[in-house]
Amino acid sequence: MTGVSANPRKAGQPFRPKSDIDFFVESGQLTEGLPTSRTIPGMVPPREVMKVYPELKTWADKWSGELGRKVSPAGFLPGTVPEQPAIVAPKGR
Repeated sequence: MTGVSANPRKAGQPFRPKSDIDFFVESGQLTEGLPTSRTIPGMVPPREVMKVYPELKTWADKWSGELGRKVSPAGFLPGTVPEQPAIVAPKGR
């Protein structure tokens, strides 16, 4: 978590108390055949991912309620995840 927005229109601005939490998964299986964002290269928007994987919508709804803010899982085509901002899990996890 960076604590600031990566959105080009809001870059560097601190998160608000009710800012959403975006989760990104780099996966060919998750993104196969799904349309990508017009503005973020290689990203499959949450609405597209959750249409095909309703379990992710259930998960997002649960955590949105638990955390009191919207949780959004999106996908990235392999090799297209932006360098920043990122929290990357160690290899093997």
